[in-house]
Amino acid sequence: MVVTWSRSWETLVARGIVAILFGVIALLFPRLTLGILIFLFAAWVLADGITALIAGLRVTGDGGRSWTLILAGALGILIGIIALVFPAATAIVLLFLIAAWAIVRGIIEIGVAITSPSEVRNRWLLALSGIVSVLFGIAIAVVPGASLLAFIWLIALFAIIYGALQIVLGLRMRQAVA
Repeated sequence: MVVTWSRSWETLVARGIVAILFGVIALLFPRLTLGILIFLFAAWVLADGITALIAGLRVTGDGGRSWTLILAGALGILIGIIALVFPAATAIVLLFLIAAWAIVRGIIEIGVAITSPSEVRNRWLLALSGIVSVLFGIAIAVVPGASLLAFIWLIALFAIIYGALQIVLGLRMRQAVA
């Protein structure tokens, strides 16, 4: 089972790199218009959804496909498409969309970490990624009226921390098969 989970290490690293790039861009250009932020967010969530879907389809073995990763991937793709189709959405709608995505995504990751076989090493990193995601979503939902600049910084910091955790998890998974 460790070998089948470790096959997807590169998708975890790719997800982490995309998240960090998104975070750095958001930090470097904090005064982006809301429309550009929506498109950047949509691209990130789409890329994250696609890589999660690929990882879910690649994980095979006694347990079959990873339906939780497939669900998380489909959710990311759906949220990304919604953000692209409705670019004139208000900042509040975007805030709650991002909050919902982060909370659901985090809960799924925590669930995957908890239900993974004990042989899968470093499950705690996936659980920690999920906890960071849930806390991020709750913070946005509780204070939706925060300034756009603070919101951009919060998204950027979340993306960088989450991305770093995903890269570490992917590299540790790679070591499991080496």
